[in-house]
Amino acid sequence: MKNIRQLSRAWADTTRPILFETFRLRVNLDSYERLRGLSACTLCQELVKTIDYDGNIIDTLAAAYGFDRWLSCSAGGGMGLMPKDRDRFLEKLTDKKLQTCYQNYCQYGLGQDEMLRQGEAKRWLVEALSRFPAIHNMRYSVKTQRDRVIRDGVPSLDSLSSVAQKILAEPEGYHRYMNNEEQFWGLLDSLCKTGRSTHLHSIYGEGLELWRWSKIAGSLECHKRLPALRNLSLKFDFAQHGRDETTELSAMISHCLSLENLCLSFENFSFEDPTAVIHLPDIISDSAQLDCLGTLSLTAVNTTESGLRKLMQRLSKSLRSLELSTIAFGEASPADVHGKGSWILFITFLAEKMLLDHVRFSGSLTNGWDEAWVMQDAGDVEIGLDGMEQPRTFAEDCLKHQIERYVTRRGPTPFVAKTENDDYDYDYGCYSLDKLPWKINLDDSWWVEERLLA
Repeated sequence: MKNIRQLSRAWADTTRPILFETFRLRVNLDSYERLRGLSACTLCQELVKTIDYDGNIIDTLAAAYGFDRWLSCSAGGGMGLMPKDRDRFLEKLTDKKLQTCYQNYCQYGLGQDEMLRQGEAKRWLVEALSRFPAIHNMRYSVKTQRDRVIRDGVPSLDSLSSVAQKILAEPEGYHRYMNNEEQFWGLLDSLCKTGRSTHLHSIYGEGLELWRWSKIAGSLECHKRLPALRNLSLKFDFAQHGRDETTELSAMISHCLSLENLCLSFENFSFEDPTAVIHLPDIISDSAQLDCLGTLSLTAVNTTESGLRKLMQRLSKSLRSLELSTIAFGEASPADVHGKGSWILFITFLAEKMLLDHVRFSGSLTNGWDEAWVMQDAGDVEIGLDGMEQPRTFAEDCLKHQIERYVTRRGPTPFVAKTENDDYDYDYGCYSLDKLPWKINLDDSWWVEERLLA
């Protein structure tokens, strides 16, 4: 695209809106300088719609000890290379090239450290972002363990990203620097201070730690002043949680009255440690007005069946898409008619009372008593007999697809009431599940994990 722009002025005018619609910002001095330079260009100021903040950083510790330590510890890092492939990749490069990349790496690290200093990045952000009147979206993300892909073979230098070609490494999400949440809030607060809060439509954050995210939010007000926000997606890392950690998140959701799409993920939770669990009422309060919400995605949340039903009923007029992953039902206190909760009854409720066009169940759906459903999606990776990763595949009539079609009213119920003659034929090999009053043809897409039962 950049080469096309050089052919003529007409091509430059045509491609400019595409090239500058999203600016990808890195935690590096050069990246901030480019942002400042772009903000000074009057032809481009109206074109930038999205700031995509890549919070990944390089580890500067090894490089500080000299070239040899950098070569053994940092060169080739973050690129998904196996140790032998990394060695072969570095052996292809001349000593002069390695020395140049080491110098570039050190320079990159100095610029990174400059931006990580308290307040420096934010001051620069406010100055630059004030010149972009059309910014509607912000994204912040860092690589997580799930994002790391093993590269097969030895890559050529020109197949790498522009940053990796320069410093022989890909920045990663090093949590020991503890900067992720500061950078997220620095970007959002900067946008708000430049007057963008009134027309900010989308916020995306990934690789965040809830306790630090909440601590910083407690000293700010920007997350409570987003009247135009339509899309909110926040993905937090699995962790233990202290009391009141969800207060600021709940307040943010409650103040976003225009939300149309909400995605909240806490990655996972512990069945043994009660402090490593997020409870649904603590993040979506009963007083939250979500009249516009059309899409809801929840991952790793604990709730009662009655609580989830009430939320669905509140959203019934607008909600058309629902995704639930790794959700656990608990017993209400005081106990109510739903007891410990039943996922089959809840799924039936969705089919009968909601008007969903899309539904997706994944991970696990449990009640800790007599239902512990575990499911897989087509495309999920499994390890084959040869030790290599391969995507799962399922037939259209697999149980998971049958259930999801049933909820969206595109198929019959897969849960048929048992008769006395069915008891022997539907023996799950688990006492609690054997007593379920339904016939369910389990398969590889939807099965029982007895370990998840009390």
